[in-house]
Amino acid sequence: MLSSRPGAIYQQDNARPHTARLSQQCLQGYDVLPWPARSPDLSPIEHVWTRWEGNCSRPRYRRINCADAKTMAGSSTGGHK
Repeated sequence: MLSSRPGAIYQQDNARPHTARLSQQCLQGYDVLPWPARSPDLSPIEHVWTRWEGNCSRPRYRRINCADAKTMAGSSTGGHK
């Protein structure tokens, strides 16, 4: 994965799996930015989650009553019953 992204810069968040010896060995030879302690606001993905949650939490469909359903059904068939 790393070799497919030449010139990429990785940001180390210091999560336990990312600080394991094998993970550290994989990052040798690549530019790695340190992660400031306790700073989720500096994570680019945190800004995406807010937007994602806003889009996903909206109801996709609105409720309609029977009269509206009949009107919509009639208009979709060109008025034929």
